[in-house]
Amino acid sequence: MESQGRFREALEIILEAWKGEPFSYHGEFYHFENVTVSPRPYQLPHPPLRMAATTEETFPRVGQMGLPIFVGLRGMDVADLATHLAAYRQAWREAGHPGGGDVCLRIPVYAGATEQQSRDEPHESITFYFSRQADLTRAGVGRAGAGPAERLQARVDQLATLSYEQILRERVAFGTAAGLIHRLTELREELHLSAIAAELNSGGLLSREQVKRTLHVMTHEVMPAFK
Repeated sequence: MESQGRFREALEIILEAWKGEPFSYHGEFYHFENVTVSPRPYQLPHPPLRMAATTEETFPRVGQMGLPIFVGLRGMDVADLATHLAAYRQAWREAGHPGGGDVCLRIPVYAGATEQQSRDEPHESITFYFSRQADLTRAGVGRAGAGPAERLQARVDQLATLSYEQILRERVAFGTAAGLIHRLTELREELHLSAIAAELNSGGLLSREQVKRTLHVMTHEVMPAFK
C-alpha cells in the first residue's frame, strides 16, 4: 500500500538525516539532493526510535529493521499478540541483530481499593473506549491506505461484540495493587516484555481522583515490585 511505502521511505530519510552529514535520497515518493539537517542529534547514532505495530505484516518488518516495538491489545487478544511477537523476534534474529528485540506493551490500567471496585468503577469508561475504537475502525473500511477491507471489518466485528468479561480477561489490567502486580507479571512473562506503558484513562470518562489514585498505586506499590 502507498501509505506503508511512504512510511518506510520517510523513516529511511529520517535515519539518514540524523547522521548530520550531506546526503541525497531518491525513492518512489521522496527525492532530496545534497541536503543536511542541523543541528546533529546529541544522542548517537540517533535518538531512540520505537515503532508501533498493529497489523500482522508489520511485526516481522519491524523486527527485520531492528527497531524496538510498541504493541497493544486494542485489536487483538494476548494469544494473538504472542504469535505476532514471535514473528517479530524471528525476523529480528534472522536479520542478525543482537539480543531478542525490545517490546513495550501499552495497556489500559485501573487500580481500585478492592477487586470488585476495580471491575465496577472503570466499566463505563473502558466499554466506551472499545465502542469508540470499533467506530473509528469502521470509518476506515474501504478507505484508501487503511488496509484490506475484510480485515478491517473483522476487527470492527470483534471490537463491537467484546463482552466486559473478555475486556477484563484479554485487553486490560484492572485490580488492586496486588492484583496489578500479578496481572502485569503474567503479561511480562507471557509476552517477554521490556516495558509497559500504562494508559490511565483510555475512555476519558474517569474522574481526576480515580486517575490520581491509579497513578499513586502504580508509582508507589506496583512499580517498586518490578525493580
